Amino acid sequence: MNRDEQCARAVNWQDFSTSENFYGSICLHSICMYANAAIGTPCIIDNTTYTDVGLNGQLYTTVVIRDNCHSPDLYCGQDSLLCEQSKSLGSPCQIDQECEERNCVVGICAVPPETPLRVAPWQYAVTAMCILGAMVATCLMLTLLHKRHRLLRYRELREYYMEQLRLRRSIIELHSAAATTTIFDTKQK
Repeated sequence: MNRDEQCARAVNWQDFSTSENFYGSICLHSICMYANAAIGTPCIIDNTTYTDVGLNGQLYTTVVIRDNCHSPDLYCGQDSLLCEQSKSLGSPCQIDQECEERNCVVGICAVPPETPLRVAPWQYAVTAMCILGAMVATCLMLTLLHKRHRLLRYRELREYYMEQLRLRRSIIELHSAAATTTIFDTKQK
């Protein structure tokens, strides 16, 4: 089972080679064939069911369904055994193979979980603008805090100098008064 690599390549394998086959060849029911069945033509389905025991001891099954339809555009209908057009995202489905993306979740074709997240250009722009805005706001806040601190320090120094000037004037006035008193006393004698 699933020994696609043992099958020979088709002459035009580039036209129908996908990740679901080996250079356009597929092994179904131990027979090599090409995965190139067209829409409306009969197809072959190979169902393989795997059963395993989970961590909690319960059995769970995994069903692998393979067919020879030209995928991902087509799938083999289980009831009709004819190749049918794959369903687009959001369409109702029963099994993964019915969907173009090969992922049927709760009866709806959905994007597979391994699909990389695509970030829109506008999201990059918004993120860049937010980062730049945060940087500018931080710089402005730091500048304003620095200016405020510098102004407070300037006021503190000015008050200190004004106090020193008042003290100096008081000393000069006291010295002048003492000198005047000394001169006045010497004149009176």
